[in-house]
Amino acid sequence: MRNTPPTVEILYTRFRHVDEIPSLGAQSPAMATPGALANIPADHVLDRISNGTVPQQLARELGVHHASIYRLLARLPEAREARKIGMACRLDNAEEAVLTSDERTLPRAREAWRCATWRAEREHPAEWGSKVQGMGQDGAITLEIVRYSAPVTIDQAPAATAQTPLISK
Repeated sequence: MRNTPPTVEILYTRFRHVDEIPSLGAQSPAMATPGALANIPADHVLDRISNGTVPQQLARELGVHHASIYRLLARLPEAREARKIGMACRLDNAEEAVLTSDERTLPRAREAWRCATWRAEREHPAEWGSKVQGMGQDGAITLEIVRYSAPVTIDQAPAATAQTPLISK
């Protein structure tokens, strides 16, 4: 029989206090200790984010969980601006990839561009979101209706067309 760590159900029935529960096994070797992010300066994280590094990728490189990066960014007031600058860098990189790609790599570059613009629209709608035009100061919307065909009034009947019966007697 293999030496496997006990499951939560087994632990619940065997031990009465949390202090009696043995360790459930070693942490993943890819992840560092819980306090590893405390040893990394916040300025370093902000610099990497503002240079276009995605938080998930940064977490992998630093050996911490990506939620730790997001929690750190939520605590820092200057993180919003760093994320905005980082998004501009990622949009520039995606645009450059589209412009410099060949026939073989163009579809992948276009898809990366679509992903970057989609995320930019949602994370920073004031800068890259669709703009609503026609809003008045009081919140009223002004619509301008443009017709591309000749105007037709409701009481005008459509032109009569000659109808031939489908079955002749």
